[in-house]
Amino acid sequence: MIAFRCPAQIRPIRFLLSGLAIILLENAWSFSRILASYRLIQSLYERQMAKTVDLDRFDHALLREVQIDNQTPARILAERVGLSQSAVLRRLRRLRAERIITADISIVSPEILGVPVTVHVLVSIDHGSRTFGEFSRKIQARSEVKQASYVTGGADFVLHLQVESMAAYAAFARDVFHDDPNVSEYHTYIAMREVVGSTSKR
Repeated sequence: MIAFRCPAQIRPIRFLLSGLAIILLENAWSFSRILASYRLIQSLYERQMAKTVDLDRFDHALLREVQIDNQTPARILAERVGLSQSAVLRRLRRLRAERIITADISIVSPEILGVPVTVHVLVSIDHGSRTFGEFSRKIQARSEVKQASYVTGGADFVLHLQVESMAAYAAFARDVFHDDPNVSEYHTYIAMREVVGSTSKR
């Protein structure tokens, strides 16, 4: 049996075509939307390929640990991953310097901050670079929006909100969705309980 391995120079084309094929199969989109999605996939691929770093099993083990608790002492990490304490510290410095670890943050309880209601929203907008930019800038300026992604599929954006009450969300929806003529539709999903995430217990 002859094993064929895709040449490196062909992989970007295969990656882009695969992503575009998924989009075409899922939705009968206009040409402008297909083009915008193609450019998005291309930019994501270029960002991924622009920075390739070799990670061994110890790096992966450390990354798993610090994603759970980045305050774990190096002595404990060394015991868990099978390295010396000094090796752990060197590797963590390298992972931060190479931007593999991009940030060390603290997860604060939304209830303590007075925003206990978690809302996920799928938003569809009229298409065009101007409307995309305007809507992106608008949600970037709203403190209720904790995360937002431009996505493929039936919607254009997925928003993760933290609000103090349903009344607060109703006011947000009126300001951001109802009063924006470029928003064609949106679907709201209220989280009842976090199953997997930064505040869920494993």
